[in-house]
Amino acid sequence: MKQHTKRRHRGVILTLKGWDKLQTARGTAELDENGGNSFTLEELGDRMKLALHTVSKIIGRQEVVDRGSLQKAFNAFKLELVKSDYTQPTEESKDVEVRSCANPQQDWGEAPDVSIFYNRSNELLQLRRWMLEERCRLVALLGIGGIGKSTLAVKLGLQVQSEFDVVVWRSLQNAPSLEELLANILQFLLWSLRKEVLIPDSFDGKLSKLRECIYSNRCLIILY
Repeated sequence: MKQHTKRRHRGVILTLKGWDKLQTARGTAELDENGGNSFTLEELGDRMKLALHTVSKIIGRQEVVDRGSLQKAFNAFKLELVKSDYTQPTEESKDVEVRSCANPQQDWGEAPDVSIFYNRSNELLQLRRWMLEERCRLVALLGIGGIGKSTLAVKLGLQVQSEFDVVVWRSLQNAPSLEELLANILQFLLWSLRKEVLIPDSFDGKLSKLRECIYSNRCLIILY
């Protein structure tokens, strides 16, 4: 009697669009139902009727899950799951995920608090696309003072930090010299990457060492 081998289905992850859709609905529910406080992982698991490790995989976008789990997560927030909300990772994207660091070395310095953050979902989605999908090496946030550029930059950095080995936030408000800024950033980068901590004396040497760090490692440097 011929045996039929059950076809294996590859898992999926949320696209940036799907992830943003879920996070926006979650934020709205937290505001309406939880006084603006974030749902705990346990609360999300109960709401989605999913195991905690599955919820973590969905939110983190680092490991695949089955489509049914995504459907439950979306149903929990009365969302419709459409094909553009999820994808099967390519071999290239899997390699990137393996290389990405779940707990990157971080130095957020005097970054502003973003525990209260509303809207800007379209801007965050566009910025994540530029950084993670299009691999832009330089992104600038421009606008008049007081419109929330720094807050947006922090929120973006927190959302994508797991894709980088090192995250550094530095302020330009006190107008540090370029050489001083380079030395400050290099000190943390070299320590984080377990490289030789000796910082070159010359400006060209510092710049060369910075290039070496960012070309051979995934570094997110945010200047504001």
